[in-house]
Amino acid sequence: MASLEDYVSGKAVADAKKALAILQSGTEDLRGTPIGGKLTTALASFSPRLVDMAAAGEMIEKAHTVAVGVRMCKEIDPESTHTEAVFLDDLAEAMIAAGKANPAAKPDAMAALRKYPENRLVVSKIEGKYQEICRSCRETCVGWHMERRGLKCFNR
Repeated sequence: MASLEDYVSGKAVADAKKALAILQSGTEDLRGTPIGGKLTTALASFSPRLVDMAAAGEMIEKAHTVAVGVRMCKEIDPESTHTEAVFLDDLAEAMIAAGKANPAAKPDAMAALRKYPENRLVVSKIEGKYQEICRSCRETCVGWHMERRGLKCFNR
């Protein structure tokens, strides 16, 4: 299961870089393969889900702490143009304490997500609770690369 410590320490980014390198190394379908199974298992605890702005707004409104910071995929690929993610509750507090995100008013968090309307919104679980919202970048998102390689990633 993805943990707060994984995000704060950079382990989540390092793991995502490894997964992305594997996914970008070929084009064949990975369904039913050992590597496909390992990737699917590794991503399962995140339970990534595609949502719309209304659902993201509800999550932000219900959160006790909200922060805006650099997206994981931006750390993987500094050339990526989409830069901000919204962190909620315990993850927001941990990222703020680590200096990796800034506290945000709820309207400011919504504004950060509105900046990139051409990219799908993805929410991810950290420690069993949806606490990360980002505008996914198809070029650097592990989930989208998994889908291209035949592995179901996103709950829709």
